[in-house]
Amino acid sequence: MNNLGERIRQIRKYFKMSQEEFGKIIGLSQANISKMEAGSFEPTETTINSIIARFPINPEWLRNGEGEMLISPESYLKNGIEFLGKEKLAAGIVNLLKSAEFGDVKALAGLNQMLDSGIPEEVAKYLRYIINTWNNGDAKTRHWLEMQLELAFRDVK
Repeated sequence: MNNLGERIRQIRKYFKMSQEEFGKIIGLSQANISKMEAGSFEPTETTINSIIARFPINPEWLRNGEGEMLISPESYLKNGIEFLGKEKLAAGIVNLLKSAEFGDVKALAGLNQMLDSGIPEEVAKYLRYIINTWNNGDAKTRHWLEMQLELAFRDVK
């Protein structure tokens, strides 16, 4: 893909947005998004920077098609630190992880931290299964899992 307009369309499609939704986020009308994607309207540097600031897009890929479309999660968080500062970003992450909506992210982060401490991979497989089953299950599945764990690990309770 070598056309800037085509890459902008790819970004919009990747994030499952209409031209209108995408335009609102970067500050352009639906008509201008349509013209950019068609190649009849060249985006300004301000528009390109707006896309980079609001989406986890690799600037080199957007500007000239080189590399991967998305930046790494580490780069995205680093950018957040640079934009917001360490304290504000850390407070935001803590608040998100406190919410039920992101409980699975908190569990996976904790699991990864445990795995880094040297837990054998065989044990890690079971832990991943338990956490995924808990996070993705309904009340009945969670009850079943809890009963299985209580039977297997009677000394824990």
